[in-house]
Amino acid sequence: MPISPIIPAPVRAFIDLFDAQLDAVVFPDVDRASLHVHADEVSDALAALEDARARVEAARQALELSQTALLRHARKGLAYARIYAQDMTDLESTLAAIALEPAPKARARRRRKPVEVPAALPLEQEALRVAS
Repeated sequence: MPISPIIPAPVRAFIDLFDAQLDAVVFPDVDRASLHVHADEVSDALAALEDARARVEAARQALELSQTALLRHARKGLAYARIYAQDMTDLESTLAAIALEPAPKARARRRRKPVEVPAALPLEQEALRVAS
């Protein structure tokens, strides 16, 4: 599996180094395979995040459709109730006070940018400082 672009370039370069020149080298708990396992976990987590975002968007759209259907249904019921209450002053005035207007549209949501990871994470910066 190719290394995800969400992984910072220095980490990808380090994994590439293990793939090319250090493939037989094993450090305590760190080797080519373990680096790829962690990189795959990052890719899987990103895929899960994207899937969750898609499900949230689908749920939001379903909610909007349900709200619209409820409003339409309530308007129909209000129209029937107003006809029914024509000779009932109290009920007629109560119904007259009800205005079933659509909810104001939410501001258009800006599309989120894909998750960006800085080129050097704080932990990487510390590791590079200690190594130099």
